[in-house]
Amino acid sequence: MDKKLEKYITYVVNDLFKYTEIDHYNKIIKLPFYLSTTSTQFLIDIGYGDYAPRFLSDESIIKYLISNYGIENKEIKQEVWKKYLKRLESDLLKNESIMINENTKKERLKSIIINDLLERFPMNRKKSKSVYLSEYYQKIYDVLANEYGITDTKTIGMFKNMFLSMSLNLPMIGTKIELEYTDDPFTKLKPGDTGVVTEYNETPWSWQLGVKWDNGSSLQLIPDLDKWKVLS
Repeated sequence: MDKKLEKYITYVVNDLFKYTEIDHYNKIIKLPFYLSTTSTQFLIDIGYGDYAPRFLSDESIIKYLISNYGIENKEIKQEVWKKYLKRLESDLLKNESIMINENTKKERLKSIIINDLLERFPMNRKKSKSVYLSEYYQKIYDVLANEYGITDTKTIGMFKNMFLSMSLNLPMIGTKIELEYTDDPFTKLKPGDTGVVTEYNETPWSWQLGVKWDNGSSLQLIPDLDKWKVLS
């Protein structure tokens, strides 16, 4: 392929890509033409099938190249399409790397924040002194809102959950557990029964783990007396 033709193909590919909008968060690709069935399969093959538009036409890319760039030669059209798809794949993979890095940053920041909270507000589930969770929650909220700029309810709830779980060394709310042992003589629960952790309750003598058991039981577990294992 001569240099002039190669340069023109590169121009066409760049021009096509200039009008290609990729919405990575909503997984949508807006093209200046309809994707062909083969190019849709290409997106599926590289793991981005979710991005493929629903409206398909085998002839649309060919017609587009002819009408907009005067390209009728079959080999040139194939070369343009091949380079365009390669460029598209490169952009998708590059974004995937960015998203992974962003997720890593978020996990690191989450770790920094929770460790900060644990250091500032130490708790000990074995101490008999009464602990008022509302006071801890207010302190946590103040730090998250005023120092980290976090005010949405869902994120604050997540940090409260993590804080109590790690402070008390108990499974997080929402965790699936399996009973291994309980000394409660009246319960119908038996080893192997499963349930989901719903809350942490403080009593004058200890913390208790609220569980929604699959068999309908409402028995709360006492750490250091009852035993369980985390499933998920």
